Amino acid sequence: MSLSLTGHGVQQAQLVGERLKNRQFTVIISSPLKRAFDTAQAIYNDQPGKPKFFTDARLMEVHMGEFEDKNWNIYKLPKLDGVPYRHRRFPHGESRHDAYLRVSTFIEDLFTEYPVNDSSDVNILIVAHGMVLSEVSNALHSKQKVPWEHIRWHNTAVTTLQLHPTGGLNVLEANDTSHLERLVRQRGGIGSASHDPSQTKLTGYFGKTA
Repeated sequence: MSLSLTGHGVQQAQLVGERLKNRQFTVIISSPLKRAFDTAQAIYNDQPGKPKFFTDARLMEVHMGEFEDKNWNIYKLPKLDGVPYRHRRFPHGESRHDAYLRVSTFIEDLFTEYPVNDSSDVNILIVAHGMVLSEVSNALHSKQKVPWEHIRWHNTAVTTLQLHPTGGLNVLEANDTSHLERLVRQRGGIGSASHDPSQTKLTGYFGKTA
């Protein structure tokens, strides 16, 4: 399922775009699902020098099959004897390991196009979804031959990894949402509705409040 950004999500996308506008990216690669794509578009729009910008279906969220759009407090992934959690598939969907294998091919292709070496000055932005971004991180750690690190992924959070030509990487920032401190949550349920670009902002009616 590909859903539009809510009004609240649009604000988040605009704020992360503003935060990243002074980081000149070589390329922006997004999941084709609408919320991720619209967020990537907001970041791209704020880039002074326009980088390459495209989507890759391998960055789509883990396919949860029958669990799509379900309440996880009610629907639980079934336990299977002898099957590790990461290998347990959602009914008619994927496992975390399936997603890891999927994004690993993406990482291999990415390294072929943008090799990590001493002479390169490449900044790549990946915009995707929480579970699949965890697998992107895992695939990068594996590629660089370092142990996996657990990183949380909140909406529009910024995580920056610095990769080294001889292997290894540094996590320069993880799940940073400081740009959302100026976020104004809309009242009355408006923030949970899909964004209407023609909608007038509430401040246009009532003026700014202290």
